Amino acid sequence: MKHKMILLFVTMILVLACAGCGQQTPKESSDSNPPAPMQSNEQTDENDVPDSGSVENPADANKLFKISSLSGTVYEFTETGCTVSPTKEGGEGEAIQAAPGYEDTFVSVVYDSDCTFWIAHVDIQTATAAYETATVENVKKQTSLIICGDYDDNDVLHASRVFIHRIEGM
Repeated sequence: MKHKMILLFVTMILVLACAGCGQQTPKESSDSNPPAPMQSNEQTDENDVPDSGSVENPADANKLFKISSLSGTVYEFTETGCTVSPTKEGGEGEAIQAAPGYEDTFVSVVYDSDCTFWIAHVDIQTATAAYETATVENVKKQTSLIICGDYDDNDVLHASRVFIHRIEGM
């Protein structure tokens, strides 16, 4: 009888502990520096996908990938361009990125003179994107990029817009 009581007590403690591990509410950041202002572009037509020359940044993160010419991770970088290890698509729509040191394919990217840089804060739960202005100095090794532009005859991508991809909401 004593063993049954102890077993029941331990079971109740475990159930209560597991229930407390359920959905946790996010805590507010106590940073003294407020975050930089972000731009969020809402579009009324769900089927409207802007072309890569459009000035508007899509509010839907999926549309951001649709208008891009390349997405991947920076392997090397300079002030005038970078070398990117492209993200490959898996069989069921998943993105596959080579681990550092195991990259096998690279794309050369040259920044156009009027190239704009953005940080795209993508909420993975809602697939929405908010934007913050950035500069070429924000592009570093292993940075995840989404690039809009055109390829030349030598397969060099001339970037008109570069988005630094940051995933949030995990």
